[in-house]
Amino acid sequence: MVRVNDLEDDARQTNGTPVQADIVSYSKNGQTVAAIDPTVEGEYTVTLRARDSQDKLSNNTVQVKVAFTLPREEAKTAVNNAAKAKNTAIDNNNNLTAEEKAAEKAKVEAAKNTALAGIDQAKTTAARNAAQNKGTSDINAVNPVPVAKPAANDALEQAAVNKINEISQRPDLTREEKQAFMDQYGLHAMRLWPRLPARPTTRP
Repeated sequence: MVRVNDLEDDARQTNGTPVQADIVSYSKNGQTVAAIDPTVEGEYTVTLRARDSQDKLSNNTVQVKVAFTLPREEAKTAVNNAAKAKNTAIDNNNNLTAEEKAAEKAKVEAAKNTALAGIDQAKTTAARNAAQNKGTSDINAVNPVPVAKPAANDALEQAAVNKINEISQRPDLTREEKQAFMDQYGLHAMRLWPRLPARPTTRP
C-alpha cells in the first residue's frame, strides 16, 4: 500500500520509520508450520518482514530462532508433594518396623525419580502430563502391609492362649491360683480362656 504523500515511485521501497515487523512464516525442522505450538517443545524459525510508517513492507526478510521449552516445575512439584505425603503416612504407621518403613520409602523414591525423569524427557504437554499422572498414581499405590509386628503379635497371642489353656487344665489349682499365675505371666487375658466351673478356694 502506498500513501498519497509517499515521495517514492516504487511501492516496494520503504521510506519511513520502521514501526513493526510482520510475520511471514514459521518453520520447524525445515518444515513450514502454521504457528508455534505451545504444546510441543522445539526450536522454530520465524521469518519477519519490516513494515514502515507508510505501511510499506520491506523486500528483505529476517529470520529469528525461537526456542520453546515446556514448563515443567508445576508437574514436578505435584510429584514431589505426593511423595512427601506418602512418606509421612509411612512414618506415621506404627504397625511397620523400621526396616519395613525403609523398604516402602524406597518404592516411593523409585516412583518419584522415574516420574521426574519422564517429565524432564517429555517433549509435549501430553507426555509431560502422562509422566506426572503415572508418577503420582504409582506413589499413591504404595500400600505398606505390616508383616513383622503382626506376626510377632500373633505369636505372642498364641503363646498366651497356650499358657492359659495349660493353666486352665491343671486340676491342682484353684480358680484364684490360676488367676494369680496369669497375672504373674502378665497375660491378663481372662477373656481368652474358657469359663471354669466354680471350685473350692482351697484344695481338699
